[in-house]
Amino acid sequence: MDENAGIERKRRMARAGALIFIIALGLRIYQIATGGTAVAAAAEVTAAAPSPPPPLAADSGSGAATAGQPTTFAYVAWLNNCDPTQTQLGLYAAGDVPCQPGRTVSLTWLQSQLTAAGMLASGEYLEQAANLTVPACFAAILTRADGLQAGWLCSDARGLYRTDASGTDLGGRWQVWSQ
Repeated sequence: MDENAGIERKRRMARAGALIFIIALGLRIYQIATGGTAVAAAAEVTAAAPSPPPPLAADSGSGAATAGQPTTFAYVAWLNNCDPTQTQLGLYAAGDVPCQPGRTVSLTWLQSQLTAAGMLASGEYLEQAANLTVPACFAAILTRADGLQAGWLCSDARGLYRTDASGTDLGGRWQVWSQ
């Protein structure tokens, strides 16, 4: 009986060890799936923008940043989704509620900033359009010469980014911020 008790004890220890290993492996996979992508994304943003982004130029925006404290906007959205009479774009900070952005800007202003930042080529312009496959994409990038779609302008918490016409992320982000 002593021998059977010892074997049973070893089995319980082996099961407990295997269970702990499986739990630790699952937690590590979860950590890589959630935290690992954030680290890679931060590295991508840093690599894509070697110099700090330009501050928002003067515009008839409604938002105001406190002097000396820049505001980083988390995403951009059309305000006509909230009020059909609006033609402005809303720049939303992390704490802003829907339909109440921290700042509003015109489409012309955003296009000029994106052209200066190199995200829009000369002869390209934005037009409001919904991308059903990538909801983060809020504007089609069209060419002035033939009006063909050259890509999409999208917005997420890491900034504005451009995709090709099929919706494939071309990498790099442009952070919208204001002094």
